[in-house]
Amino acid sequence: MSDGRIPLSGGSGASGGATPGPGQSGGDIPVGLPIGADLEPGGKPPDDDGVLDFAADAATGAAGFVADKATDAASDAAKWTGGKLRRLVGLLLRGLVVVFLPIPVKGLAKQQLSYTSPPRGESGKRDKRGERGGALRFVPQQPLVATMHVIWIGWLVGAGTLYNHLVDDQNLHLSDSVINGLEWVWIGAICLTVLMMGLDFGRVAFGFLIAVTVVAVLSVLLYEQVGEVELVKQVAESLKKIDVELGWGVPIIVSAVLGVSMMISSTWQQLNDQWEVAHQGNFLEHENFAAKDLTIQKGAKTFIHSWPCLVKRFLLFGYGEIEVRDSRGQTMIAEIKGVIGAYFVSNELKKRFQTTDVELAIVEEEEEEAI
Repeated sequence: MSDGRIPLSGGSGASGGATPGPGQSGGDIPVGLPIGADLEPGGKPPDDDGVLDFAADAATGAAGFVADKATDAASDAAKWTGGKLRRLVGLLLRGLVVVFLPIPVKGLAKQQLSYTSPPRGESGKRDKRGERGGALRFVPQQPLVATMHVIWIGWLVGAGTLYNHLVDDQNLHLSDSVINGLEWVWIGAICLTVLMMGLDFGRVAFGFLIAVTVVAVLSVLLYEQVGEVELVKQVAESLKKIDVELGWGVPIIVSAVLGVSMMISSTWQQLNDQWEVAHQGNFLEHENFAAKDLTIQKGAKTFIHSWPCLVKRFLLFGYGEIEVRDSRGQTMIAEIKGVIGAYFVSNELKKRFQTTDVELAIVEEEEEEAI
């Protein structure tokens, strides 16, 4: 019986040989080729090397594509990480002033602790990179900002005391009355800071505090006049007898710890809790590690500033809150707490929300054409 294979051409009929067809040579039919297998022109079996080459090329291309995408992703991740690290280092270096003089005024720590906006007449001007400036940015602060006066006064006390400690010439020393007065001022700042961090003096409480203080001072002055007793002088003499000498170590250590803590806190707030209205932008955006997690669109909005504690308002450069409400003022959209200069920030937001991005762009184009 036949085993399903074509025998060698040229065999005898007894051995099951087959006669080659027209155009086929007797020796071109391969041995062992399955019946029904397709032959290439000329009677050759199909070439499997082409299929293997195609599969190899496809695998190589896929591997190259995956490798390119992985390289691009790693490059983008490295650029993103590098940019964030550069920004973090820049914020920390810029925040060094907060360690020594955490006062939110121009030239010191206003950008780190309060808000930044372009000066009048410079809004919309292009910088060296050709980009328009004019963005309003403000950073809410943590309650730790209430220690700002303790920090800089502590450095002053420590510097004065250390100066007297290092200088041998008594004639060049600061007088004891100056050092003693600075120490009492620092103690007073500490007590007032503790009160501010623990209590909120609203309008009624603040009015009561002022009234009690005025009545107490007038009562003392009146008692001196009527009783002919120098009460104030006696109190001053008694205070001088109290030993409040701290040396230079205590105020410097306290100010250093609080200053570094405030620098870290302000840097964290700039990364995690910054609000911005771009020069040409129809949104008030909240930035959380370069991600916009809250967007308030321009339109019918009203901004209400308030001061829960009037002591903080006057001692912490307008420390207060801003509420974002709808046009009728009934629905609160967002509440922003701990804003230094809340009055100025609120008014600036009102001005910017009165003008849309399209109107602003038209005005700027007209100004450029006029130039």
